Amino acid sequence: MPPVKRSRHPRLRRLAFVLLALLPPFLVLRFFAMRSADRDAWPAPAPGIVPEAAAPPSAPLDAAAAAALAAALPPPEGVPAEAYRRFQALGAAALSEAENAALEARAGDPEGGALARWRAALEAHDGFRADTGPDAEALAALPEGAVLAAWRAARAGGGTPDPAALGREARLYAGPLTAGAGLLGHAAALPNVMLLCREAVMAASDLSAPPPPDPAAAVAAFREAEAALHPLPDAVRDDWRVHRSAASLFYAKARVGGPDAPSGATRWFVRRLGGDEASTLRHVDALFSRLVANAAAPYAPAGLAAGLPGWCVASSRPPWTRDPVGAALARNYLRHAAAAAAIGPSLRLELRVARIAVALRAWRDAHGG
Repeated sequence: MPPVKRSRHPRLRRLAFVLLALLPPFLVLRFFAMRSADRDAWPAPAPGIVPEAAAPPSAPLDAAAAAALAAALPPPEGVPAEAYRRFQALGAAALSEAENAALEARAGDPEGGALARWRAALEAHDGFRADTGPDAEALAALPEGAVLAAWRAARAGGGTPDPAALGREARLYAGPLTAGAGLLGHAAALPNVMLLCREAVMAASDLSAPPPPDPAAAVAAFREAEAALHPLPDAVRDDWRVHRSAASLFYAKARVGGPDAPSGATRWFVRRLGGDEASTLRHVDALFSRLVANAAAPYAPAGLAAGLPGWCVASSRPPWTRDPVGAALARNYLRHAAAAAAIGPSLRLELRVARIAVALRAWRDAHGG
């Protein structure tokens, strides 16, 4: 008769019960270890960089200016989206007569139509403020203006864009957008400037088309556009100002109460962890001083997040810091800003490629190919 094998199931069950019993203490210990690591893990302030926000280059738009800017372009329901996409993908030569007519109706008279009014509104503004509603709405409407400007430049050249006109448009977008609106303004400038530069490169590269009428003026225009770019550290300082105001506003609403105040649960949570306005402002100042220093440093793969605690940038768990308000501001900002150090070099690269392409085409034409 064969021997009876003992079942190992009771042993496995006992092991499972032991592991389950050890799990809660392990989780508690892990929680306290994470909080101990996080609660004081704020970046040290960068030497010599103090909490002085850059002065806004222009006042926020008042109601009348906001209404005029909103009225510069027709309502969004009239946008010829398919014509825009075809132009962006294939250039002006690929548009049908109907599509050109739709864009002509959208842009209006070159001297006083919607595009002309939009351009005048931009020229009257030295910069934008991303923390005001009207300015933020204006920033959101800029891509259509850039597409229409590039298309108009192509129409003025008989289907082949005039690089000098595109360079002047790039200057119009590069300067005001990178002044005052923080990283949001830089991010808004990049795709618009890229579109205008791409049209200039395509025009210079099309050897079947006539040469650009004034390549020297085009090169000068793109140089002026690059010179109009505002430094990235100034953009971070603008965001610094906005985040200091946001932190103070949170605590002011928490003290006063009312319909816009944080919920009772939020206020209890902040108090329970030990958050207060002074510590939040101190942490925001330390964080942004480090971000300003990173923005001023040569470009690195880590970007603005170089040297910051890991929980600031990306983590699968929330940070267990004594300052939940500061942590929320830091993580929300860095979620979008960690790679922003590449924006400035990208803008300069686009503008330089455009002027180099124009210059190479001019050299080829002058030397017979």
